[in-house]
Amino acid sequence: MDLRPDAIFIQSESSEYFHADSAEAIGPAEVMNARRFLSLDLNYGRRVDSEMHNYLLANGITPEEYAFFLRNSPRHHCIMGNDHYVTNEHRVAADGRTWAAGDVFGYDEITRQYHDRYRLPVMHTETNLSQGPNGDEAVQWLWKQWANVLRVRNSGVPTVGFTWYSLTD
Repeated sequence: MDLRPDAIFIQSESSEYFHADSAEAIGPAEVMNARRFLSLDLNYGRRVDSEMHNYLLANGITPEEYAFFLRNSPRHHCIMGNDHYVTNEHRVAADGRTWAAGDVFGYDEITRQYHDRYRLPVMHTETNLSQGPNGDEAVQWLWKQWANVLRVRNSGVPTVGFTWYSLTD
């Protein structure tokens, strides 16, 4: 089998955000916002903070497995794909319950948070919306996502593509 040292991987991950619904919900929302990065932290070899490290250990990762992720990051061959739907933002109650928040920050702000963390080129890898009762909801969502991608790109984030996942449209 031949190896391709110039191969580029686009890893697609849901871009999430958790909004505290009250002052008492700030703690649970902060924990959820830290957890939203865990899969990418591991895949990109980024050290996690002590709270997330304890969470990983409590949920079955061994110190050797964690060290493996830190040693074997393919990040120099990666484009970070961010999926974004109207369901990606959540409200968090003080007891940890969550429910849909709608599109509060949007793709632009959330993607910049991910880019600031990993400093990788990005791609809007998946989005869509059903037509809905007015018949133009999908068109409006597509326009909004495209506008957000342009804002991300125009703010200096290296942006390489956009995908409309058309299965439901």
